[in-house]
Amino acid sequence: MIGMTGDVKGKLILSGDSKVFGSIGEMMFGMKLEKDMLSSFSGELGNMIAGGISSRIFEEGLQTDITSPTVLSGNTTISGYGRALHIPASFEKMGEMGIFLLLDSLKGA
Repeated sequence: MIGMTGDVKGKLILSGDSKVFGSIGEMMFGMKLEKDMLSSFSGELGNMIAGGISSRIFEEGLQTDITSPTVLSGNTTISGYGRALHIPASFEKMGEMGIFLLLDSLKGA
């Protein structure tokens, strides 16, 4: 989970089985990631995606920034957001991941 601040307030959440995150990490780095390395990579993957979204939002004239990642595991419930966008992502031979953008508020909305 990565927080978003500024004109766009909310959270970006990547949801998926740890095997999916591990497979993506192994493909990127050429080595198997486990335990603390896998947890750290999962947060950094979130940072990469949230940073890209934040940059795109900035190009549209809105100020935004991201917070440090928080890695959640197990069954987790998130509430208190105003709008949600779910983007399913499928990675060939790796599995599926859910990308959720939970908006608390949007400047001008």
